[in-house]
Amino acid sequence: MTIRLWDINKRQEILDAPLSEHKSIVQDLDFSSDGLTLASASDNEIILWDFENSPPSSQIFPNEHTDMIHSISFNPSGTLLASASHDMTIILSDISSASWTKKACKIAGRNLSWEEWNGYLSSFLYEETCPNLPTVYRSQELQQAITYANANFTKKAERIISQLANQTMKENDGNFSSTICLEGIKHNLSNSVMDICDFAISYVLGTDNPKQNNDLCWTGSLYGHAEKMIPACEKAVDLAPDDGKIRDSRGVGRVLTDNYIGAIEDFTIFVQWADDKEDWQEEKKLRQEWIQLLQQGENPFDEATLELLRAEVYSQR
Repeated sequence: MTIRLWDINKRQEILDAPLSEHKSIVQDLDFSSDGLTLASASDNEIILWDFENSPPSSQIFPNEHTDMIHSISFNPSGTLLASASHDMTIILSDISSASWTKKACKIAGRNLSWEEWNGYLSSFLYEETCPNLPTVYRSQELQQAITYANANFTKKAERIISQLANQTMKENDGNFSSTICLEGIKHNLSNSVMDICDFAISYVLGTDNPKQNNDLCWTGSLYGHAEKMIPACEKAVDLAPDDGKIRDSRGVGRVLTDNYIGAIEDFTIFVQWADDKEDWQEEKKLRQEWIQLLQQGENPFDEATLELLRAEVYSQR
């Protein structure tokens, strides 16, 4: 039921406590050639003991024997394990790490989530362990990055959002790339999301979706990246020229890129659009003031105004 290891020269036990995972008599043992893995057999169960850890960690190794296993043996390289059983069969099992990864991927049907990775492998950068299977991260990991950013744990936030951005681009997910881009720049993580912002802009410019283009235009411009987002502003207007909100977004982008004449044009159209809309009268009045300042060659946007615009109810956009 237990396994004890002895130093035969010193005639004393090596471990502080015996290995005691088996529930019945241990029938056979064998060490891998590097001495780091011990295989033990009891009933029709095989346990692998990892001696790189102290005390050794154990893992039940799945097998297809239906009766007691009486013999086990590693091959010289330690990647294969032969087991013989009273069920009259001998099974040769691949116990290499690649084989275990393949089996784990088959069972799980997906990659590790960020939470799982951070719980077990936090000292390593996130990577896919199952390249052909879905990656479970998305909103969960993005929210974690935002939480860290809000708590001023900038390096942790940048690490998460960079990995998330790289994975999203690898999967060619244009929709979620826009979300990462915008949340990144809103939470002072611009240095970590510029590549995915470029990816997102390229993606939305190839769509016929005015809202996606407008989202990048409005938020990106207000958070210091108007020059980069102007192509999305132009695309949004091309797709929906009569939408006053979209004209307004481009107007903001144009002010922030010193195109005052173009901004006057867009804000004028917004004012006309909002004229009979009760819910937009405050915004209409503000834009009329902007037009007057722009006509005098003045920039109507100070930091307080930008903060006001950032706080606008985004669903109205």
